[in-house]
Amino acid sequence: MDIDEFNEIAFYPGGTRPVMSRPPELIATNRFIFMVERGFEEHTTASTRADWILNLMERYGAASAQPVFTMDGQGPCCSWCGAIWPLCGHHHMSTAIPKECVMCGCTDDAACDPPCSWIHGEGEKPLCSACAPDNQSR
Repeated sequence: MDIDEFNEIAFYPGGTRPVMSRPPELIATNRFIFMVERGFEEHTTASTRADWILNLMERYGAASAQPVFTMDGQGPCCSWCGAIWPLCGHHHMSTAIPKECVMCGCTDDAACDPPCSWIHGEGEKPLCSACAPDNQSR
């Protein structure tokens, strides 16, 4: 999942609102409008456009997924879908869960010297770029 995919896609209109009232509707930024235009160019039928939109919404919601417990002590459950965490699989899509490199143990980009980035692959264990197989310096 691209962590920056949902940065700066919308904003709230200015002004104040009463406490605990419904939030105002969001306004799309030019960045998001461009993303949608590009998505619709690549997906030309109503069916493929609908699938693209649903997958975009799934990635957006799952980006903040994390394990939670109910007030009754049930859990851990996924904060996004409510299923048993991590059986739902949203831990693969969440940007809220810190990653740990299985080789060196670093947990963020700044932990390595020089700073690394994350290598993600479907079904692969997380590796920082410094420990990735294609990096011969380590």
